[in-house]
Amino acid sequence: AGGLSSALKMLEADEGAMCLSGGATLVAMLNAKLIEPSALVSLKLISELAGIKRAANGTIVIGAMTRHAMSASSDFLVGSNSGVREAASKIANPTVRNMGTMGGSISFADPGADYPPALVAANAEIEIVSPAGSKRIEAGEFFVDWYETILQPGEIVSAIHLPAADPEGTGVHEKFARVEGDFATVSVNVVLALDGDICSSIRI
Repeated sequence: AGGLSSALKMLEADEGAMCLSGGATLVAMLNAKLIEPSALVSLKLISELAGIKRAANGTIVIGAMTRHAMSASSDFLVGSNSGVREAASKIANPTVRNMGTMGGSISFADPGADYPPALVAANAEIEIVSPAGSKRIEAGEFFVDWYETILQPGEIVSAIHLPAADPEGTGVHEKFARVEGDFATVSVNVVLALDGDICSSIRI
């Protein structure tokens, strides 16, 4: 009820606490006894963490609590940022897309998840908040290893920032999974722009 500052205070008071956003991944890990947090801090009612908007300079800001379904249908994720929208549309199934959030997904850094390659290819920055303030980290530096990010105890992903879309660019997300809707066995996300017949930029 106290918003983001209240959630940060709760995490600061208990190093064993974890954030609960959509719960799509966290609940599965709890059920499998892969994690044992001392407490769960829900981010569900923190309105400042949800939604997608275009900043004055053209950059796209995606709140960490934005559901996959919203990202998959957003008119803001076009041109060179369309690969992020396409990745969101290929996550699991409609139930999970309506429940899961971008911030929650990337915080677990599952190597088979769809967002990590999409955000790296889009040259995104991850905004992290803590009692000490906020900072922005390039997506390529945010993901450290399997199920490991640079997040420290007491820190929360608050938003994802995408560069202003290049209308001449495009993004594509392809994945191979054992069954449709599963985590990827392998995936690739490509963002490129053409100047006539010449490729002017590409990120894979």
